[in-house]
Amino acid sequence: MQVEAERYWIQKLNFTQIKIPGADQKLFNIIRANLANILINRDGYGFQPGSRSYERSWIQDEVLTSSALLKFGITKEVRQFIDWYAYYRDSSGHVPCVVDFREPDPVPEH
Repeated sequence: MQVEAERYWIQKLNFTQIKIPGADQKLFNIIRANLANILINRDGYGFQPGSRSYERSWIQDEVLTSSALLKFGITKEVRQFIDWYAYYRDSSGHVPCVVDFREPDPVPEH
């Protein structure tokens, strides 16, 4: 199981090399760590900004999250998120601002 997990993360995060003049590998490692953080904090197909106190998927946040993943070639998880979130559209096409374990959760500011 550990070998499978290591293989997954190596494949998922060692997708490319970035060459930035004057920068060292630390910057690329920061990018990869942030991408890993996004994937680790997924709840099912939903992206979440944190693992404990912020267990909701806000569409405005997750659009930006999805954009970051797509820029680095991580597409499968973004497609899963889109399909999952789209399920919660209503018959008029309205997309809820937030979805959590209770399903769409209307909030006062929206």
